[in-house]
Amino acid sequence: MAFPLKLRPAISFQPVRIDGCPKPEGFLAFSDKRLVAVVSCRPSEGTDRDEWLVEAGFGACALRGNALYDSAQEVRDWVQRSCWATAHPYTV
Repeated sequence: MAFPLKLRPAISFQPVRIDGCPKPEGFLAFSDKRLVAVVSCRPSEGTDRDEWLVEAGFGACALRGNALYDSAQEVRDWVQRSCWATAHPYTV
């Protein structure tokens, strides 16, 4: 008997410096070595905190509009959930 299973893609993150931003830090998110998101950090208006913006999302992380998060870890969790939710089933 065959059972459908879902393989979870390997999620990885690469820190990058972003030119032209008030806070130059950001990261690229990958799912199985494929780019799925470009994320930047910026100062939150009216506070001394930073916010993390998904500048572009692709595939499982494609967006309609901008997504803001309070921390880099929140973005990483969202990327992981998004990519794992769309993992392709295979049969064994």
